[in-house]
Amino acid sequence: MSSAAHAQLDGVYEFDAGGDGSSWNDSANWEQVTNPFGIPISGNPAAPPDTVTSAELPLLGVVIDAGMPGQTALDVFIGTLGGAGSLNMSGGDLTVRDFLIGGGSAGSFLQTGGALIAGDDIVVGESSLGTMSITGDAMASTSDDVIVNANSSLTVSGGILNVGDRLITNDNATVTVDGGTIISSDDFQFLGDSQVTVTSGLMQVRDKLQFDDASLMSMGKLTINGGVVRSEEFGLDGGARGLIEINGDGVYEVAQSELSLAEAMMLIADGTHLTTSEAGLGARSVAVPDFFGETDMTFTQIYVIPAPGAGLLLSLGALAVGRRRRSVNP
Repeated sequence: MSSAAHAQLDGVYEFDAGGDGSSWNDSANWEQVTNPFGIPISGNPAAPPDTVTSAELPLLGVVIDAGMPGQTALDVFIGTLGGAGSLNMSGGDLTVRDFLIGGGSAGSFLQTGGALIAGDDIVVGESSLGTMSITGDAMASTSDDVIVNANSSLTVSGGILNVGDRLITNDNATVTVDGGTIISSDDFQFLGDSQVTVTSGLMQVRDKLQFDDASLMSMGKLTINGGVVRSEEFGLDGGARGLIEINGDGVYEVAQSELSLAEAMMLIADGTHLTTSEAGLGARSVAVPDFFGETDMTFTQIYVIPAPGAGLLLSLGALAVGRRRRSVNP
């Protein structure tokens, strides 16, 4: 991991593919388009972007690989008014302040290895469509937020995304986790009609999982078909109207100090925020060995009850919180 310190903007470099056509570290692939005063200029810089120059990628096919350690930039814009852009990272490392995908034109970032370190935010869909995919043994991290905006997507099918503050989704943004890990130090905020799907892997947040509570029309949904989603709190304050659907071997875990077994069973019985397409849901206690430094912390785990015992176990759970149900004979 590189540890460059960032300063004020000292110019903007635009990728023009004038060198080997794809390598980030080839200075001939860059054109300096503004000077430190924002005045347009032209000419190849002596080196690729550094901690005081921002990088604009209006072309497809830019590459950072294992032979390019220690790459830096102030801010990175993938996709600009000049055209659609893409960056493929298979190794090495890139340290930036803000990392913006889809700014003026569509942008995409595919990371299969190496390390992306953002000192501030990662924004997917900054003003145009953006896609971000993390797989393999890749690692991406921010000191602040990861924001996924309208029509844009984040996919983590391997590796890890460490979010320094919040993971925020807006409008109809989508997040897919299938074998990778997303860790957030503050909140998961799923706003608008955002759709989040976990097939395998882990999504873990230190504070709360919270859906949009600003609109009666919001249709945000978290679907857990496998893997684990874990949060300290389940944010229902303000009448949040999000929906969590749990299927297969997927589980949702909330710190038991914030959501008791009885409260979980009431939510399951109500069916407004917790649902399944299978036989039924149950709640049980589990111990998590490590949760942000807390050892053996007790969580309420909401899971799918196997079909043969679904009716009986749900009835027992409902009775435990004082709800009377009719017995069903086999």
